[in-house]
Amino acid sequence: DMLLEQLALPHRIGVQDIHSTASIGIALWSKQLQQPEDLLRDADIAMYEAKHRGRGRWTLFDDAMRERLQRAAIIEKELRHAIERGQLRAVYQPIIDLETGAMSSVEALLRWDHPTLGTVSPAEFIPVAEESGLIMPLGEWVLSEGCRQWTAWQREDPERAPATMSVNLSREQVAMGQRV
Repeated sequence: DMLLEQLALPHRIGVQDIHSTASIGIALWSKQLQQPEDLLRDADIAMYEAKHRGRGRWTLFDDAMRERLQRAAIIEKELRHAIERGQLRAVYQPIIDLETGAMSSVEALLRWDHPTLGTVSPAEFIPVAEESGLIMPLGEWVLSEGCRQWTAWQREDPERAPATMSVNLSREQVAMGQRV
């Protein structure tokens, strides 16, 4: 804490005060570690955990961090192939008009059914997709699938089909729309 306090003090460079913060990862040597590089790796994992929790923090490494990191790496690797392997599906949550009780719309939601990982929660795979840049193809897939399904409903039974459909967009998709 004292080190973080000192690092947070302004530093004068020329005529300007520079403010900075640090994120510190701490790892302790144990008999489980084989090489000095293992200790550095664990400290690096803890540092990224500290950054994730917010600026100006320190975090002590624990095995759960390594397990989360390994799980995220597996999720990212498998997510790269989920579309081509047909593992994604869209589910449609009805949106009900509270005054009439009638369905006014639906929201398209992305789900991932992996053959060995099982059903992977969007709370787990969406952050990985955002961090890895995979959110764009996932967003395009669910938008395309939602449009295909909405069109099919309109063709099959226009009276009962939802009038509208909502699809969540990532910040990257919205930003791309602003650039186009």
